[in-house]
Amino acid sequence: MLVTDTSHLRMNLKDYIASVSEDDETIIINCGSGKAVVMIPLEEYNSLKESSQKSAATESSIVAEDEEMQQYDPGFELNLNPL
Repeated sequence: MLVTDTSHLRMNLKDYIASVSEDDETIIINCGSGKAVVMIPLEEYNSLKESSQKSAATESSIVAEDEEMQQYDPGFELNLNPL
């Protein structure tokens, strides 16, 4: 993982893009005022997005099952908090 600021990124953009695309490097770019962005390879982004969508679909499925169970047993409560 590399860390840089916007000025240094602009001066060396070609090198940073090569690091990300060829070496699967992650770059954190400090934008000032405590804000930052992350540059990652497209494959990694797609994988994160897919995992996020699967997680959301699983959560929706669990909520639907909980609602279905409440129809049969109004006192049923699903606790998703870890032990």
